[in-house]
Amino acid sequence: MEPSRPPLGAFGSEESIFLSESGEGGGPSQAEEADPAADAATATSDSGLQEPSDRSRARASLACYMCQRKKIRCTGTFPCANCQRRNWSCRFDAQADGRRKANNRRTVQDLNEATEQLRRQRQMISGMLAIMKVGDQDSINHLIQRVGQTQNLAEIAEYIRGEVDKDGKLQESFLAVDWAAAGSQL
Repeated sequence: MEPSRPPLGAFGSEESIFLSESGEGGGPSQAEEADPAADAATATSDSGLQEPSDRSRARASLACYMCQRKKIRCTGTFPCANCQRRNWSCRFDAQADGRRKANNRRTVQDLNEATEQLRRQRQMISGMLAIMKVGDQDSINHLIQRVGQTQNLAEIAEYIRGEVDKDGKLQESFLAVDWAAAGSQL
């Protein structure tokens, strides 16, 4: 006849209600307490078969370059456990992971900058159209001369802004440009 085993504890581990020889409880040792995730991941039933754990392992959002290259699980820390154990150079490429908040923030910032640049370009084109439509011949000739002489768009935009600001007819024509109608036809 086989000796009876102590009752199983609440988490499926064998916790003895009896005192050990040292007088301490027969609970888990310090080494066992150090890794509760290992206990949860390898919990066994009375039949000896492994049962799925209630707690799942936290997954790293992005594996380091070496773990990706070797196709092994990465802890996601810096340096990761694999790189530290093998003395590898641990490198992460945060831009490669589209899920990261920093990458998304950078994308939003890039879109905002592009939107602002388009707004300035529309204003410059609207000013050019206003000068060509209702400006006097000297303003038109001066604009053509500036465009031909320089590659500096800031200088051209400054000239256009100055011309539009000082002439009421140019301001009206500038504001009358209908970008909504033009957008559907472009």
